[in-house]
Amino acid sequence: MCQWDDLALGLKTSVGDTLQDLLNSPQAILDLIRAIESGQLSLKDLGQALGSGLEPLKYIAQNWNRVWIGNPTDLEVYEYGRNLGSVIQAVAGGAGGAAAAKMVSKAAPRLAKVLRSTENVAPEGPSNLAKETRVIAHHPEYINLSKELGVRPFDIPTNAWNKMTPTEQWAANQKFLDRAIAKEAEFVLATPLKEMRKGTFFEKEVKYLMSKGYKLSSDGSKLIKQGR
Repeated sequence: MCQWDDLALGLKTSVGDTLQDLLNSPQAILDLIRAIESGQLSLKDLGQALGSGLEPLKYIAQNWNRVWIGNPTDLEVYEYGRNLGSVIQAVAGGAGGAAAAKMVSKAAPRLAKVLRSTENVAPEGPSNLAKETRVIAHHPEYINLSKELGVRPFDIPTNAWNKMTPTEQWAANQKFLDRAIAKEAEFVLATPLKEMRKGTFFEKEVKYLMSKGYKLSSDGSKLIKQGR
């Protein structure tokens, strides 16, 4: 596998700016990859420690040979990096507690060192904003407002997005929505519904959310779960 740029793009999609040092430490990533390959870091044991959100681990296990031994597409490498980044983000965020941290520290000490260096770095943005908040709108409005509010947007790098089919694009978009729905997130509208263009992903997002029990708030600024 030689598509390191696609792997890095996938990682960045998951870890964002909070773990920027990680993206500047390729050797730390290689340590983790080698630890998984050698069995020094057991994905099964790590999964048991994390306890939830195991889909990224399953993806890594199921696609290991395809990515590292086979002839993967750029999109497959990107998706592998994104799932790998999700696991790293989970460990960095404290998921799995001391057990998961200890496993990573033993198997990939350089990675553990990078993660420890970020423990006291708070993400930028207003501290009083609810964690379960997402922003939807036309592009680039939702990106801009997400940055202003300090929340992570749905943001796949352009070169990776352009390689995806419309079906793959919507599948990725829907996964982003489903994860937020599971947390009962509120969806702030950076583009008012009256300005929504037909046939866009924004329209699909709104229709999908409404099919999942969301409604427009009384002030028209966001979509919220019915009953709130």
